[in-house]
This record gives sequence, structure tokens and C-alpha cells, in this order.
Amino acid sequence: MTYRSTPDLLAAVKSSAQLQSDLKADPIGALEKMTMTGVLPDTWIYRLVIVALALTIFATAGGAIYLGDKTPQSLVALGSTALGGLVGLLAPSPRQAS
Repeated sequence: MTYRSTPDLLAAVKSSAQLQSDLKADPIGALEKMTMTGVLPDTWIYRLVIVALALTIFATAGGAIYLGDKTPQSLVALGSTALGGLVGLLAPSPRQAS
């Protein structure tokens, strides 16, 4: 099983005698088995999404400036949604209080 945070791992170790014995026998091997593999690494896909959202924001801002008072609400909604997505990707994830 993999754990998303240290408090989750600590709770699992406290409650499982098998996990405690595995960690005593081979700490590095046991921890390698529990390492998360599903985390989104800093790859080209992540960067591509950020670039696409940023380009969408700039394109909608440019379109709104060009159109002036005639800017359709759908253009504003598109820019706002792209900005919200970009902020959601770049904001740090919330942590549990200790």
C-alpha cells in the first residue's frame, strides 16, 4: 500500500505489526515498496498544460482589449476559467494541521 503523507504512514506503522517488522528487517526496501508512483511529476505534459492555459489567458485578454465594449461573455468566461485552472495547478496543495 502507498501513503500520501507522513502522518498516514505513521498511523499505519503504529497499527500494523507486520509493517513494523518489515521496517525493522529492511527499512529501505519497505519504504521503497510504499513510495507513491501516481504523483504527477514535472514532465512535458504538465508544462504543456500550463503553457496552453497561459496562452488561452493571453489570447482572451488580447481579444477583450481588441473588442472593447463588444466583448462577449463567453470570451470572459473562457479567460476566467483558464486563469482559475492555472491558479489551481500552481497553488500549493493544502496540508493537514499537525
